[in-house]
Amino acid sequence: MAFYFGDESANTASLGNASDFMFGFGGNDRLSGNGSNDVIDGGDGSDTLDGGDGNDVLSGDHGDDTLLGGAGHDGLDGGSGDDRLDGQAGNDILLGRGGADRILGGAGDDIILGGEGNDKLRGEAGDDRLYGESGDDTLNGGSGTDTLNGGRGNDVFDYDALSDSPGFEETSPLVVRDNIIGFDGRGAALGDRIDLSTIDANREVAGNQAFNLNQLTYSQGILTATVIGFGIPGSLDLQVRLVGNPPLDLVGQTNDIIL
Repeated sequence: MAFYFGDESANTASLGNASDFMFGFGGNDRLSGNGSNDVIDGGDGSDTLDGGDGNDVLSGDHGDDTLLGGAGHDGLDGGSGDDRLDGQAGNDILLGRGGADRILGGAGDDIILGGEGNDKLRGEAGDDRLYGESGDDTLNGGSGTDTLNGGRGNDVFDYDALSDSPGFEETSPLVVRDNIIGFDGRGAALGDRIDLSTIDANREVAGNQAFNLNQLTYSQGILTATVIGFGIPGSLDLQVRLVGNPPLDLVGQTNDIIL
């Protein structure tokens, strides 16, 4: 095992393939663990921490930090400040804590917690669990069967593509739709909302067409958005399950869907 302790200046350090313990103290540090299972704490300052391969534990502590997990099953804690966390490969646990954080899960089945602040959480590949916690957060599970919980605040559940939560016929054994927990839309601008505005709702017309109300249904807790296009009916559906079958306003001027 190798140990590294910085000082109050801006430190740059990269150790070898042994399991490393690194502490940056003050300054804007750049600390890289490379191989094996590393523990890296940036201390004060706006730090960049890269765990590299192995199952690493990274802590940004104070400041606006960037944490990169690399390969392996990592634990990333941004601490205070507006941090950027990227778990990259592996089944990671990522915690934003204070500040307005941007957190990416990367490949693998990740657990992402935004903490305080207005955070942007994106699971990317894998079956991820996203928790916005406090603040007005934006959650995007990416591909896979994801579980999204905005927590307190007026949260947006963002869907960029049909592959984020594809719908299938009821007879299909493939059920990969996302689950949203604790949705509270209220049918108003204040409250949780589901954003479908990035998805092209009509592939027979050039450009990015918005969904109309005839393409949306909500029944028994399942929101279905049907894209007009060529191919098998139902193959171009996006489906999202709202756990507990909460009310969902599809028709009001300030409805719960961003089209």
